[in-house]
Amino acid sequence: MGMKFLPYLFGNIAELIPDRSYRVADPFCSHAITDNNLKIDQQHKSGSYGAVNVAEVLIDQILPGLSGTEAAKRIYCNMSYQMNKNRIEAFSDGVIAIIITIMVLELKIPSLREHFTDEDATRALTSLVPKILAYLLSFVVVGILWINHHALFDKIPYSTSRLVWHNAFLLFVMSLIPLPTAFIADHPLHHQAVIFYGVVMFLNAIAFYFMGRYVEIDLKLIPHNKMVQRSNIISVSLYLLSIPLAWVSVYFSYLIFIGIPIWYFLPDKFHK
Repeated sequence: MGMKFLPYLFGNIAELIPDRSYRVADPFCSHAITDNNLKIDQQHKSGSYGAVNVAEVLIDQILPGLSGTEAAKRIYCNMSYQMNKNRIEAFSDGVIAIIITIMVLELKIPSLREHFTDEDATRALTSLVPKILAYLLSFVVVGILWINHHALFDKIPYSTSRLVWHNAFLLFVMSLIPLPTAFIADHPLHHQAVIFYGVVMFLNAIAFYFMGRYVEIDLKLIPHNKMVQRSNIISVSLYLLSIPLAWVSVYFSYLIFIGIPIWYFLPDKFHK
């Protein structure tokens, strides 16, 4: 059967080739494939690699003399190391949209008696104030996470299986946000509700920090930004501090919950 079946099997997989050497923990992946082997004009800044049939390039340049089976395994190793980032972004956007939808569905008009008075309506609307404020706070936090998530994935040319799991953990802890949001909406001054909110926000902050660190330090897909990482560390530390502070006074914790989003919207010169 020879090597001619490979282009039809793998097609155009140009986005699967990075600009650095790597090895995969697989018995068939004993040889690193480097950009010295693959003569491909890669454009990482734009994330576009052009319409290059990588299977054919691999056959012509680094797979001569190999059997069809081993060549297929070698290309599989190359493919299995990376994933298309667009599917991750689309899935993440969908999950985040559902999270916001769940939170807004918690905003329900209190039931009123059949012949209610203006005072009854005023009390009912007043009871919605803490719920709306809790929703607003969490909505801003989710919005910031979404913006940062988009900014991060917009800069990287590809994803890896480990990055997928980093992203999955971030989405998991983000999906928990509606729970403490509903809790503090009903019991805004209860320290256990505030602690629960602080724990979930801390998990979100540290999940995003480790994902960004993996992209910058381990994969080196984007330049290391000390200012951004310092801001992330400050957010993680403050959310962690809000947990014990709730035992002292919930207002200290609320200052942190409100202060971190405000800090995000300040000009960059205040972050230095």
